[in-house]
Amino acid sequence: MDKLGSPPSAPPGYVLILDDDSNLARMLGMAMEDHGIEAVVLGNADDGLAWINGNPGQLALLLTDISMPGSIDGAELARQVARRFPAIPIIIMSGGAWSDDYPACRLLDKPFDLPTLTGLIDEALGTRH
Repeated sequence: MDKLGSPPSAPPGYVLILDDDSNLARMLGMAMEDHGIEAVVLGNADDGLAWINGNPGQLALLLTDISMPGSIDGAELARQVARRFPAIPIIIMSGGAWSDDYPACRLLDKPFDLPTLTGLIDEALGTRH
């Protein structure tokens, strides 16, 4: 068993991780894999939306930074995913102030530690360690 533990079974689909900080995004992707969860790591919401549209039924959870460059940011992508796929859990990460515009989303303040993140993901996906 690794330091993060291993889920009894992996959730169907992928955790989509979006952050324009490539080092953080890669680290989060590796942490998910260490946790027994398949992840797709991308650097902006435009690429995330393209992945969602190109892989129907494969999204298990969206983990996105709120502010990223591109034609849409993480906040707008979260709104679109919440409207189109209300059963998909969404975790929004931010280093700034929050608004109450995301009632369907879990909010995660940066910086955070991996146990906090994996606990939120386990709760959202219904997995226990």
